Amino acid sequence: MKRMRRTRLSRIMVFLVAICLTLVPVQVKAATTDNITSVVPEVKDGTVKVTGTTGADVVAVLVEIFDKDNNLLTMETHKAAGGKYEATIDAKLTEGATYLFYVTNFNGEGEPASAEYQVPKKVQAVPDTKPDTKPDTGTDTKPDTGTDTKPESKPTLSAGTVITSGSDSNTSLKDSKGVLPVNTKLDSKKVTEQKVIEKVTELVKNTIKSSDTIKKEFKELVVYELNLLDGTTELHQLADKVEVTIAVPFQLSANEDILVYRVDGEKLVLCTSKISDGKLTFETDHFSTYVFVKVQAPAAAAPTPTGDRAPILQLVLVLLVGLVIVGTTVICYRKRGKKS
Repeated sequence: MKRMRRTRLSRIMVFLVAICLTLVPVQVKAATTDNITSVVPEVKDGTVKVTGTTGADVVAVLVEIFDKDNNLLTMETHKAAGGKYEATIDAKLTEGATYLFYVTNFNGEGEPASAEYQVPKKVQAVPDTKPDTKPDTGTDTKPDTGTDTKPESKPTLSAGTVITSGSDSNTSLKDSKGVLPVNTKLDSKKVTEQKVIEKVTELVKNTIKSSDTIKKEFKELVVYELNLLDGTTELHQLADKVEVTIAVPFQLSANEDILVYRVDGEKLVLCTSKISDGKLTFETDHFSTYVFVKVQAPAAAAPTPTGDRAPILQLVLVLLVGLVIVGTTVICYRKRGKKS
């Protein structure tokens, strides 16, 4: 009998140990296989590439690029396989500037990874510093032109110049004060990445809800990337504000309006805007990600009688009572006349 009990107890212990051994690898896998383990940015010949390694369960990554002011420049999704990913990003980065590359698992699980990267400057030709071995003749062979050899500043556009987007003819920019270089080009692109739209939507809802001045209800939104290029250099911060005009992105009813925000990292910057002739115009001095938000004014409450109307109501009441009394008196006299 004792042997049978020992045998049963041994079998139970073996069964419990087997269960523990099978659970341990599952816990380790859950903690590591969804992680992003490395981020390696590189900019070469104007092309932005981001490579790195991931856990075995990662099938897609979300790559975000921020500038030194924590402004979100772009956000794209790319495939991952075999514990690796390689992304070619459609972004124009400034030479010598430092950017933050932030990579997360597309499904939101696991640990993200990030890396700072300074875009290398193009190597300039180094002048020959070897001493001149020719004898000094005492004369300067170079003619004196009387001009200063300091580099001149880049010419800018004439005040009031209008630039139309090369990718969307309904989007244009007016440089009222002539602050942009003459070769500036405007590019606009509607953001369709669902991950980006969901993130911006949550940010917009929280901003409107917490605002003390915006007493309107959120309806819908669209997100655009607005970029300025001077040759191969991307312009972000301008010396002064310019006007951007786009086609109104929504059908609006009488009590609806559009708010324009610039996405600045984890916050929104409200831009001054107006709607005229089916066009939406707003002012800005910074180009990056913008969100256009359709809002609706809350239903107006029914007006309540004010104190100024009280005397009028009292007068009406007195007149009604007087009419009742007069009518009653007339009826009584008529009845008495008939009896007599």
